[in-house]
Amino acid sequence: MANVFAAVAGESRAGDKAALASMHWAFQPLKTTRTSQAAQLAPRKATLDDFIARRLREARLTPGREADHYTLIRRVAFVLTGLPPTPEEIDAFVSDKTPGAYERMVTRYVDSAHSQAMSCPAGIPVSLRR
Repeated sequence: MANVFAAVAGESRAGDKAALASMHWAFQPLKTTRTSQAAQLAPRKATLDDFIARRLREARLTPGREADHYTLIRRVAFVLTGLPPTPEEIDAFVSDKTPGAYERMVTRYVDSAHSQAMSCPAGIPVSLRR
């Protein structure tokens, strides 16, 4: 570990810097993972959610509860427009119980005149993708 800290501080030789670079995650060999049976039954959440669940179990943590509709619309509105949702927008989203309500709400904010989504390199920020 001392070599790692020395290399970061710039107090090492070129060989130490090469060793430090080889330890970077991008230079590690790829590993295959198995998905759980539950993940195989729900393909829309198969890989990322299964990985997160496994890491939470390893750390002996439990996942937080899913955000309610009020919290979701506030997050989306602030991230995509920088503005809070209007009371009418909140009421419309909270009362919409049909499938795809979240996706339609995000689309409305992306398409709005106040949208900042186009300033993101990939469009919709990762934090809002489901």
